Amino acid sequence: MKELVADIKAYLAQRNADPRPYTWKAEGAAILEKIQRARAALNRAEPAL
Repeated sequence: MKELVADIKAYLAQRNADPRPYTWKAEGAAILEKIQRARAALNRAEPAL
């Protein structure tokens, strides 16, 4: 477990050394459409037993 924690910390240190801002690639309207489709699909789904 110690090795995993050390590896994660090393990875984060490397990523944070040269940070880049996040850039949205999708339009807000497209994201909202996907959310609406997902909600509609969930509403149509049968409940689990």
